[in-house]
Amino acid sequence: MSIPEPLAAQCIVPVWVSTIVALGATAARSLTGRAVIIGKVRGKPLPTADGTTLVFTVHPSAQLRIEDDDERHAAYRGFVADLKAAAAAGHARAGGKP
Repeated sequence: MSIPEPLAAQCIVPVWVSTIVALGATAARSLTGRAVIIGKVRGKPLPTADGTTLVFTVHPSAQLRIEDDDERHAAYRGFVADLKAAAAAGHARAGGKP
């Protein structure tokens, strides 16, 4: 089965994003081309040459491996803070519109 050409053209459109969130070191490495120490840059919006903002954070699965409840809850709060920083960076780029 093939998709009719006009439909395919409507479905495949360029997308411009203002903010990219890298979930973990592997994602960060693939976006930057180099090793990134997540603990040093997490939650800090970093502008790129093309105007996109990168925000690095831990991979969500890392939290699942934390056995201590207090440490796991603290890690979750840090993860949420990173996502909020990414959202704020995106909203700032969009003129404050959610």
